Amino acid sequence: MTETSRQAFLGAVTGALKNHKKAARPDPATSPAYHRLADLGPETLVDHFLSQAPIRHFTGDRVQTAQLAEALKPVLTRPGMDKIVICDDDMTRALDLEGALKAAGKAPLVYRPEDHDHASLVDLLKDANLGFTVPTYGLADVGAVIEMASRAIPKSFSLLPPVHISLLPLSRLYPSMSQVADLLDARYQKEGLTSGMNQICGPSSTGDIESYLVTGAHGPVEEHVFIIMDK
Repeated sequence: MTETSRQAFLGAVTGALKNHKKAARPDPATSPAYHRLADLGPETLVDHFLSQAPIRHFTGDRVQTAQLAEALKPVLTRPGMDKIVICDDDMTRALDLEGALKAAGKAPLVYRPEDHDHASLVDLLKDANLGFTVPTYGLADVGAVIEMASRAIPKSFSLLPPVHISLLPLSRLYPSMSQVADLLDARYQKEGLTSGMNQICGPSSTGDIESYLVTGAHGPVEEHVFIIMDK
């Protein structure tokens, strides 16, 4: 290609780009996926969420706050559940999780950000048997919870302990990621990005090696989700 023909070719491309009309940004609300499960009521959303438990290899149940201590006993009374860690965020306090655990005969270690730096947080969690968190959102269609990392609820709480329990308030359960995406966008506009977001669909697992499913490869071996029906 000569210099003259090269310039002619580039000129034609430039001219075509100038005349090209940008495609309109699609409205996600017009997609059928956006409305997936959106017509279901709260109780039916809970049913659908819990129906995913056998598929995602987690256990799930619905519970009232007043019955939380009794509902947790099957996990708490197992051998080795002697180091339990919880956060001190607003919703954990509203659930009185510390009181529920004490009623079940357990004395949890409560993480308060002002009392820990990163090193002491890791020390707190590395030997923990069980960690509790209150997710930011729940996705009914895939049986997942979403945790937005914050100073009050570090993402390591749902990653380091071998057993993790999510206490998901019913008010935070949504049909699908389509609705949560709108909330995340509004949250970003108001607060900016957090340091991380975990979408948890059951225990940590991998099937990379000869297609055998191995749990606990990169995080908890067990995942339990309790949907708090009165919150």
